[in-house]
Amino acid sequence: MSGSIQVHAELVQVEPRARQRIVCLRLFAPQVARAARPGQFVMLAPGPDGQLDPFLNRPFSIHRVPDADTLELLVAVVGRGTEGLAALPPGVRLRLLGPIGRGFDPPARGPLLLLGGGLGVAPLFFLAESLAGRPVRLLYGAATAEALVSTAGLPCRVELATDDGSAGRRGLATELLAEALSALPVAERALAYLAACGPEPMLARAAALCREAGVRAELSLEAHMACGTGACMGCARPIGGRPQRVCSEGPVFDAREVYP
Repeated sequence: MSGSIQVHAELVQVEPRARQRIVCLRLFAPQVARAARPGQFVMLAPGPDGQLDPFLNRPFSIHRVPDADTLELLVAVVGRGTEGLAALPPGVRLRLLGPIGRGFDPPARGPLLLLGGGLGVAPLFFLAESLAGRPVRLLYGAATAEALVSTAGLPCRVELATDDGSAGRRGLATELLAEALSALPVAERALAYLAACGPEPMLARAAALCREAGVRAELSLEAHMACGTGACMGCARPIGGRPQRVCSEGPVFDAREVYP
């Protein structure tokens, strides 16, 4: 948690970002925004400052940092805590701890691939924007077109896949990845890089594809956590032959450690 800051962030805006119940929270938190790096996350109170019900903070990937003073979080409205967040009016102050964890570490040169599944695409927007000017491909999959977050304005090539074929390719985002990897010249594969975030089966398949192709991959893992500081050990899982905490040692890990 080194470098994390506890602040009282002001809610600037709540905006729908998909036809399904996904909203974007824009928060005024200059100290956190200026320290944030792609792949890190924050712990956010699910209600206004001083409200203790619901009690536990929620982890959210940093979706975007549109300017030096604000950051954005993508929130799927699925329960009482997220329902409350989506209904808050602008001006409310929320307890925020961040930025937390280890982010992505893309190489200085070489082909760059980003793989997002469902809401796992959230941190990849921040990464894509940080890599503006370089050749980047975002391979993004979801169940339906209604579940896709708009990628308009992203400074990269975007390829879509949906389970039902309602947008982009009918199928899985990992099928797009398999094609992208096979198209890479053999001489470029040692320089190529994949950043991925999404469901575990997608990450496992992506790790296997990259291992076969000889491409370096980093995975952003998702986990339930109570504190976000490494104290509760609630997010620990065996990685690299020893227990590692997703909040502290992650959330970004080398794919070879997660799926050896």
